[in-house]
Amino acid sequence: MEEVRRIKSWQELEMRDLVYAYRKAKADSYFDRSLHVSQEFVSYEKALSKNLRDLLGELQSGRLSDALARNFGGHRLVPKKLARKRRDGWRESHAYFSDPNRAFRYLLDSEELTPEFRLVGVFSVELHVLSALWINLVGHLFDERLRPSAYGSRLRRYGKARSLGGEVGEYHLGALGSFQPYFSPYKSWRDNGLNALKNGLQKGEALIAVSLDFKNYYHTIDPSFLALDGFQKAIGVDLNEFETAFTRDFSGFLSQWSVQATQELGVYAKAEDGSQLVGGLPIGLSATRLIANCLLAKWDDFVERQLSPVYYGRYVDDVLLVLKDPGDINSAGLMDLLVKRSEGLIKKSGDEGWDVVLGEDYQAGSRLAFQDGKRKVFFLCGQGGLDLLESIEKEIRSVSSERRLMPDLSMLEESTAAQVLSAAGAVGDEADTLRRADGLSVRRLGWSLQLRNAETVAHDLRPEDWREERSKFYQFARNHILRSDRFLDHADYLPRLISLAVALEDWDDALALVRTSFDSIGRLMEAAEKGEIRYLKVNGYRSEAARPEAWKSVVRGIAEAAEEAVLRSYRWKDKAPVRLSRSARALFEEIGLSLDVSQLFSIVRDLREHDWAKVAYKDHVRRYSEEVRKVEEAEIGIVSCYDGVADLTNFLIVSKSGGRLRLRQDETGTQESLYPYVFATRPYSAQEIALFVPQCIFGSGEESGATLWAKYVRAVRGVWVKPKLIDDAVELESLTGNSAEQVDSKSRVWTVGKPSKSPVRLGITSLLTTNASWSSCAGGVSDLSPARYRRLVRLINQCLKLVPRPTHVLLPEVSLPERWISSISGRLRDAGISLIAGLDYARVSGGRIYSEALLMLSDDRLGYPSTVEIRQRKCLPAPSEEEELYVKYGQEWDEQPPEKPVYDHKGFSFGVLVCSELQSISYRQRFQGEVDSLFVLSWNRDLETFGALVESAALDVHAYVALVNNRSYGDSRVRAPMKDAYRRDLCRVRGGGDDYVVVVDIDVNSLRSFQSRAKKWPRDNDPFKPVPEGFNVSPRRRRSPA
Repeated sequence: MEEVRRIKSWQELEMRDLVYAYRKAKADSYFDRSLHVSQEFVSYEKALSKNLRDLLGELQSGRLSDALARNFGGHRLVPKKLARKRRDGWRESHAYFSDPNRAFRYLLDSEELTPEFRLVGVFSVELHVLSALWINLVGHLFDERLRPSAYGSRLRRYGKARSLGGEVGEYHLGALGSFQPYFSPYKSWRDNGLNALKNGLQKGEALIAVSLDFKNYYHTIDPSFLALDGFQKAIGVDLNEFETAFTRDFSGFLSQWSVQATQELGVYAKAEDGSQLVGGLPIGLSATRLIANCLLAKWDDFVERQLSPVYYGRYVDDVLLVLKDPGDINSAGLMDLLVKRSEGLIKKSGDEGWDVVLGEDYQAGSRLAFQDGKRKVFFLCGQGGLDLLESIEKEIRSVSSERRLMPDLSMLEESTAAQVLSAAGAVGDEADTLRRADGLSVRRLGWSLQLRNAETVAHDLRPEDWREERSKFYQFARNHILRSDRFLDHADYLPRLISLAVALEDWDDALALVRTSFDSIGRLMEAAEKGEIRYLKVNGYRSEAARPEAWKSVVRGIAEAAEEAVLRSYRWKDKAPVRLSRSARALFEEIGLSLDVSQLFSIVRDLREHDWAKVAYKDHVRRYSEEVRKVEEAEIGIVSCYDGVADLTNFLIVSKSGGRLRLRQDETGTQESLYPYVFATRPYSAQEIALFVPQCIFGSGEESGATLWAKYVRAVRGVWVKPKLIDDAVELESLTGNSAEQVDSKSRVWTVGKPSKSPVRLGITSLLTTNASWSSCAGGVSDLSPARYRRLVRLINQCLKLVPRPTHVLLPEVSLPERWISSISGRLRDAGISLIAGLDYARVSGGRIYSEALLMLSDDRLGYPSTVEIRQRKCLPAPSEEEELYVKYGQEWDEQPPEKPVYDHKGFSFGVLVCSELQSISYRQRFQGEVDSLFVLSWNRDLETFGALVESAALDVHAYVALVNNRSYGDSRVRAPMKDAYRRDLCRVRGGGDDYVVVVDIDVNSLRSFQSRAKKWPRDNDPFKPVPEGFNVSPRRRRSPA
């Protein structure tokens, strides 16, 4: 665990503190869509040692104020949305126009349109470092005082979140990024509220669900509150003199920024009630997310103590409250009741809203108020209330299902998300929370899903194989997303869309997307100049719409975002960036990017080598580049400050020497920089770490697999693992015969995951892989055709939709290309499904070839859901296979020492054989008594022979034998050593025109209990045939008493 220090003076500050601050700042900034600072970070990192040493000297001498003043930053406007309100007196019925221009004309006539923008901060890298430093040294103490009911913008911590009245885990200094990922806390906030409602209604209670939203929250906060004694005492934070001074100076800096932002706001807007404008907290700094979240700590305390809610949860500025219904109040009466109980915290305002007053000594000049338009109250009781919840949960399941599935090409046009997006203006109240009152959030989510699907397809298929579908997708975006009446709602997704087009070298389409975006903004500007749009809003303050300076700022920001998207996504081919086409040059001119070729290539290379490009550095050096990033001057003094640098270096050495991590670089002796690994934005995953260093599974001569895996995961990813979890895993390995001292890997049991009592369900697939696909991969090129992809995607989606789902899905031999592993295994991993599949042929030098079985096994030994990836070689080809590979393709088999380990996966033991290996008596004997099931991945025409082998193996191995075969020949089956003949085939499938999966439950405990009997004497009620002569059940499988 990295030590979180509490220092008492600037003189105690060390280089280590700034290294960790830079590490946090880089990751936070990379994943913040509102920031476009990649080139600034590259420049800063090129002289990282000097920059951090200069900053360290300045801070140690007590000149924080100088550093803050030097990095004051600027402002820019970014789109928020296009608000609509039906014009008074408009009497025409609803009309729908598919043509974007006519639709916009109709909206101008029928509705009052109000473009809304945000004023955000533009800051230097150094200020991002100072922001992260404040969180690391002080800010985490504020977050520690928040209640569990505050779900959003919470810092990463060790262990689970604090339960009510419990202690919160230590701040996770070593983790990449400061905050917990968005989706899991949001899902908990939503689901916990719905569950509280459901439980109460099922008990016969009458409940009130209230959803509230703080108005323009960030923009109404006075940053000076952070340094107030009243605030700090109220939330219970106890700072030392240094921490107080640091907080005061940082708060003062934010207050100065707010003053300047107020002046900038004055250029665009004014307060409608005549009050003074407030600049608020800047969006774009990591610290301000934490600060904004902490301001409402007193509100959280009031709600939980004074209102005694059935449920209360707050996701930053969104509030969900569940109260018991007294039965005699309505919506207005409820708010009156809240005002009465609040003891002055809630006050009715003149604009039909409610102000939240936490006290001037607590909130300073902050203006907190609820948005009346987003307040929703539900009075629920009985079956009617449960029916409403069911409709909401159904919508959630629908959205979750689409997120969970693999994207078929047809989904880009036919999915629910596409239908929602194409129904312009027709979205109703579908929602996945009790709060959403319109379709904007649904449309944003829908477009996010569509982009995610397109990005997955782009990763899996060759660009030329789905050009037509991609062209339709871009056209869809121009017609339904980038049109004038929609552009402001979705502008923050434009860089992601341009990134997709540029990465695929769709320069004409990228140019069309940019021009459509600028045309849409142009139409809004034109309507403003003509008076058809009268007002715009900046940070919630109204302004005359005809403000050229506001529109210019927005256009400039869009161009900058497009520029960064182009540079970060620029394709790398044949050892260098691709050459500029005429369309590419036109795009550069459109967004104002003027670079000569050498400058362009230098920037593109730097972005990749500093892990800021669309392609992560780890993938760049594996797949695209002939060079690694060279070690920087004075680098050792920086990387040595990272606690995990020794283990990180060892991982890189071991992974490269093990043969799994195949790098493209020539052996030039160039020393590789550690910066891309210490300051990674997308480090190797736990799954990749286990793949590149298989000792993470079966251990080394000195350390257990679990210990080694945890050590490398911590060093590479910054993820800390509880020692207790590792101790448990080491003990389990020793019990299963997979200890560090047992170096004979041929007889070792590979332990994956902690024992589970969950049932084992096998997904037995019938999947077609054509002879043409086999010939293609035998010739050295995997078949990545859309037809093959569609078959596999639909099969995987069947697995994901099944109820109950399989725990292990089996795919036949030579059924899965290497390129598709990450997409498919990722979806299965999220669903808790393990994958055992036969991979396409792989080649090594010298005209040799081999095939492998892939095992993607879910693993929870690190304390959170993860996956280990294992490759098991097919030792020898079948005779006919060997002949065809040599005669037709000149390929000889790359023979390796036979190794058929037993896998103990969460207490379920199995072995894997590939096709003709089932004929080996020695392999079957190896597994006898050791496994509950034997998996056979085959491509086999000789069904009769293999049928006999399967039936024999079920009896002599005395285990469930699961065989999956190419659908061209069929006979995928699960055979059990049952006593009754009619029960022996648990499943047997053959034929059909579609690919499909069948789920089969296997009873592991019954088999083990039967095999553990002291005597083999048969009984009338025996479920299984007697074990064969010489059968010895493994001690780890023995059940006692039998």
